[in-house]
Amino acid sequence: MPSLRNLVTVISAMSPAQCKQTDEKLGSLRGRLKIPLFLMATGAGLLGSLSMTFLKGMTESFEENGVFGSFSLYGYLILSLCLSVFQLNLLNMTMEIYDQIEIIPIYNSSMILLNICAGAIVLNEKLYYTWGELCLIILCGCISIVGVWVIIYKPVSISEEVRPEPLQEHLPPKAGLDQTLDQ
Repeated sequence: MPSLRNLVTVISAMSPAQCKQTDEKLGSLRGRLKIPLFLMATGAGLLGSLSMTFLKGMTESFEENGVFGSFSLYGYLILSLCLSVFQLNLLNMTMEIYDQIEIIPIYNSSMILLNICAGAIVLNEKLYYTWGELCLIILCGCISIVGVWVIIYKPVSISEEVRPEPLQEHLPPKAGLDQTLDQ
């Protein structure tokens, strides 16, 4: 069964004419190819938010019991470290497949929104806000979600679909070869 990486490689190697012909035949398939981008970047944001929540639990446990007062301190630390490693692996895997210009806004938006939700639910920080401030937080969250939606469903132009190989002319010239060519 072909993997997503193989599918992305095949699609990115197509000529503009082949991309246009494929778009006509397959319709909206190309738009659905960004759904794994959303899921992977949001998953990395979720892992980062959980890691930060466990770090907050660790600091609360430390303030209450001291360094050697509770095993929950070490449990929070181990969980936070494991989640951080999984988060970095998922984010790196996502960056191997998709462009960073699309990944990072989705990742940051999901991490911020999930941190706000974790603070409101787990730490009960919603009590510190008035109803007007909560409505503004929800409104800003909706604006962030609309921005992610625009990234996911933006139309892909033919020039973005076909990624050329890196050009050799961008590399610094070798001194010996240039001197022999000039003579």
